[in-house]
Amino acid sequence: MLNFLNSWRTPTGPASGTVPKLNSSWDEYYARLMRYELYESYYTNTAYTNIQKLSTYYKRNRRLYRNTRAIYNPVFRLVQLYVAKLYGGDIDWDGLETGAIPIVGGDDALRTAIRQLWLSSNWQRKKSLYGRLGAKLGDVCLKVVDEPAQGRVRLEVVHPAKVKYADFDSNGDVLKVVFEYPCIEYRGDPLRNPTQHSYLYSEVITPDAYQTFRDGQPYAYYADASGEKVKEWDNEYGFVPVVLGQHLDEGFKFGATPYHAAVQKIDELNELASLLNDQIFKTITPIWAFIGVAGKDKVNVAPESTGSSTTERDQVRSMYLPDGASNPFPMVANINIVDTLSDIEALLKEIERDMPELVLHRLREGGSLTAPGVRAGFSDASDRIIEARGNYDDYLVKAHKQAIAIGGYRGYRNFEPYALESLTSGDLEHFIGDRPVIVDALSKKEEFDVLRDAEAPIWLTLEKMGYSQETIDRVMAEDEEKRRQEVRGAVESLFGTGDDDEEDADDGEETNLEAGAGTEPE
Repeated sequence: MLNFLNSWRTPTGPASGTVPKLNSSWDEYYARLMRYELYESYYTNTAYTNIQKLSTYYKRNRRLYRNTRAIYNPVFRLVQLYVAKLYGGDIDWDGLETGAIPIVGGDDALRTAIRQLWLSSNWQRKKSLYGRLGAKLGDVCLKVVDEPAQGRVRLEVVHPAKVKYADFDSNGDVLKVVFEYPCIEYRGDPLRNPTQHSYLYSEVITPDAYQTFRDGQPYAYYADASGEKVKEWDNEYGFVPVVLGQHLDEGFKFGATPYHAAVQKIDELNELASLLNDQIFKTITPIWAFIGVAGKDKVNVAPESTGSSTTERDQVRSMYLPDGASNPFPMVANINIVDTLSDIEALLKEIERDMPELVLHRLREGGSLTAPGVRAGFSDASDRIIEARGNYDDYLVKAHKQAIAIGGYRGYRNFEPYALESLTSGDLEHFIGDRPVIVDALSKKEEFDVLRDAEAPIWLTLEKMGYSQETIDRVMAEDEEKRRQEVRGAVESLFGTGDDDEEDADDGEETNLEAGAGTEPE
């Protein structure tokens, strides 16, 4: 959990100690922090638990049953689906033409620069973080980090909670950004007696300058070309090398998650399911009423001691009432479990209509699947994934251009053909190509079955299965020899062998001689 966010505090500042209203302005900083904290709790499935600091307030504000638990929570599954469908798989490091991020357009020099940028950024791993933060929180930030001492430029995926303020032009390019977040430093002996100190780091970037602060005061963090640390330095690039992205663009500065409109329905479902579960528990372990015991109106009788304390759920509860009632009887409210389950099922379907991406597992449950069939049943979900890809791809391409222009300006290896002017000259134009949401390729077994049913020749089957020509030739030779032996065997079974014919001829001649022995020829 991001405990440092203090997202339950008011918009007036993190020290006021009260909670902001849920209808705070969408882009307002502390409202965003609270939103991110809430989304994190849904992702980790702790939204209703006591370990989540926002839990008690949130349930009270939503007027939820106080024992509501996360029985159905599709957020983690939905986010992981987007991670897999945005940039799932491996990068094609050789040509950058296929794989998780297929590059379209640009010459060999541009592809070389993109490959170098990805290598410096550990993008094979970070691309998943890029998609995960965006799908989970609705916002994601890409910061171009220039490191002259290391001779490289790279992309850094920044948690959107670290973005305190951002201003944009009409094209969506960042004009000013303020990063702010708590940091911890350790002093003293790191093994024996380290002391922990926290401070607030701030960084302001404009097209003209960079500034850094510690606890609100200017502070020198950055080392310039001479190695001297400075608290303010010129922005040599003339633009803010930061890209702020949104999963869903709702017309605000900051975006929305793919599940933001379904959160209250998820709460309603979990409240109803929790109430039903608790009522079933009460049916199994009811309060028993006993009649005619004076002096006590309520007694809790614990089960036999096992040497450990018992919880309320473990206790046998009983109530003692005056004379005149049946003795004893369970005090359990009558609830129609079947109708309640029907309500829960209806809510489940309603939530999955809001988030059709969740129905993919139901398609798998439907039995044998074909790619056309899955595409037809999954079309609305595919359209949402394709829309989100367009957003993420556009932000990533923009970050590529900024980083390559900076790398060319610095003269870093593999960026030499480019300069800051390349941003506007068109030399950096490229796109990220289409990739199927539903993979059309058949599995090896499926392809083999198709070829077998079509009675394809054995060499074609082996070729489609990916076997080498040497193996195919050897199998074909063995198959040819086998067929020759089968033909030879068939002939021999019908006509016999030549040796048998000669023996039969000899036997016949001997018989004839024996039959004619002792007679004279006429």
